[in-house]
Amino acid sequence: MAVPVGEVDGIAAQRGVESYRYTPRADAMFSPATSVTVYDPGRAYDVAEELRAERAAGQAADSTAAPGPAEGDATDSR
Repeated sequence: MAVPVGEVDGIAAQRGVESYRYTPRADAMFSPATSVTVYDPGRAYDVAEELRAERAAGQAADSTAAPGPAEGDATDSR
């Protein structure tokens, strides 16, 4: 699952990922007056791994918390 673009700055700030604004030379971009946000790639990778682990742990907890058939239930195959 991807993170919506609008949430990236907030997650980066919350998780302590360094960022800075970068404006390339005019000849280097299609839109010369455009600046972009650049994130520390090492920390961004670490945060992505943390988010994947948190999501996996949440999904595992959800799957083990599902109730099964009750004793003597008509769906009980014993």
